[in-house]
Amino acid sequence: MAFINNYTMPIFSKDYRGRERMPPLPVSFDRVKEDRSSESDTTLFKLPIEVLNLIIQHLASDSLASLALASRDCLQMARSRQFVSITLDYNFTGCQMVLKLLHEGQKLLHEGQQRLASAASTLPALGACIRHITVLSYSGSEESENAFTQGIQLLTKPTITPNLELLDWENEDYCLPRSFFTSLLFVSFWRS
Repeated sequence: MAFINNYTMPIFSKDYRGRERMPPLPVSFDRVKEDRSSESDTTLFKLPIEVLNLIIQHLASDSLASLALASRDCLQMARSRQFVSITLDYNFTGCQMVLKLLHEGQKLLHEGQQRLASAASTLPALGACIRHITVLSYSGSEESENAFTQGIQLLTKPTITPNLELLDWENEDYCLPRSFFTSLLFVSFWRS
């Protein structure tokens, strides 16, 4: 649990300039499940999606860890709140998160949509839970910064973070290339 808390955003926080920041609402359970049917027969998952969304919004943060241990569905429901907004810096945990998300995305591309139907043992992707990514400044070598930044740019692809709504680039020392913004023109932000 300590690893998760290193890069997830608390319920109420301030940005690096001290401004109050409200995190976005968690991605709805049906969207983080990536169109998979619920594996659980419990009454909880027979409730309407809207009610599940309200429940997850009001759970205390420490209860999310307990919820995640109950079942795969509960794990993904807890993840939808824990990872709704992540902050990445250039430390070890930030790099690990980028690598995990890139690995998931590569797996999705390799296995295609058949993974959703045939691989019941595979967990839904963590990237489906993310709505907001904040990238902080870096003070190390330019080579490391370029590699990390290229990873961040890949994270914005819809196959990796399909529910991403905001990339908050707070690294004032590094400008994203024009090609990154051009690629955003071809991303569909309007989802059903």
